[in-house]
Amino acid sequence: MRPCRILVVDDDPWIVEVIGELLRDEGHTTVLAHTGEEALHIVRQSTPDLILLDLKLPGLGGKEVIRELQRTKSDIPVIVLTAMAYPPPWGTPLNVSAHLAKPFDIADLLALVDRFCPEPAPQPQSIG
Repeated sequence: MRPCRILVVDDDPWIVEVIGELLRDEGHTTVLAHTGEEALHIVRQSTPDLILLDLKLPGLGGKEVIRELQRTKSDIPVIVLTAMAYPPPWGTPLNVSAHLAKPFDIADLLALVDRFCPEPAPQPQSIG
């Protein structure tokens, strides 16, 4: 896996901590959020490479977070982690990179993270 900076957003503190620890053990940097508002604030401060996002959040829900991200930072891959039906029953599916239904297999999560972590930028070669 390529190391990347991952924002994990879920209203369940246990889920956020477990996923955060798992990803850190794999060499990634994690930033944790429990609300949609907190997630958007983090994105504005320092853009993550990847977002793992629950749809059911207090206040600003995951659906609204995705819409705001698409208006402002459309290049960040978003993996939806949800116990809700997906595609969501409210109509046209949101433009997300992937989704995992809760409960999910850790190997499936790690495979998706590996798939969507961006390749590091090539380093210029020095001559001489």
